[in-house]
Amino acid sequence: MDADQIARTGAELKRFLTEFDDCFVRSEPRGHLRTYVAGQISGLLRKSIEPIALAAGTPPRTLQRFLESMAWDHERVRDRIQGIVVRDHLHPRAIGTIDESGYPKKGRHTAAVQRQWCGNTGKIDNCVVGVHLGYVAGDFHCLLDSDLYLPESWANDWDRRRAAGIPDEAVYRKKTRIALGQVARALGFFWKTWCGWPFRAGRSNSASSRPRTNWAWTTSRCVPGRRSTATCTSRN
Repeated sequence: MDADQIARTGAELKRFLTEFDDCFVRSEPRGHLRTYVAGQISGLLRKSIEPIALAAGTPPRTLQRFLESMAWDHERVRDRIQGIVVRDHLHPRAIGTIDESGYPKKGRHTAAVQRQWCGNTGKIDNCVVGVHLGYVAGDFHCLLDSDLYLPESWANDWDRRRAAGIPDEAVYRKKTRIALGQVARALGFFWKTWCGWPFRAGRSNSASSRPRTNWAWTTSRCVPGRRSTATCTSRN
């Protein structure tokens, strides 16, 4: 990329992130969001909190606090992203994808960390796991929803979860249940805002099952006078 392309990208990123301004009560977290996102798409070799913060001239602890404890409306961010997809990226051949991703961690204090299957390392490892609903339309792809998997060992240990800042209302759910909840939320949001389904079908490969479980779902389109439905099946 030349200097002009980099400048245009920076301006486009700034315009894009302003669409999320009302998801934050104060101006400081809005600035931290821009810092964090810019760091993730930068040329930094390591894109963890410390190098991103130092490159931007921000104290690392400040950026860390933004991610772990500053108040912002997660559900509004999710809905805003889905609204942008409705507005800019609807496609008749779009598909949905579900993926569980493990992120290696050291120690035992990170929320929901335990020894479990980690796709990034290809083995049982100390990690946290996220479940993600993706949207693919041609060469465009994005995440529509994400949830942290809370293992039973954490869900039942109230001292540990409170020390990690896990809300009291968070409960243990199987990853398949998390995924189906994400699909239901997305279908409900798209139906409400567009009167149609965002994707005709979807697939998921679940690495947490032995043998591996392949999930698939299909949706009917919004047709006047016909009730739309969504079905989900599994194949071992």
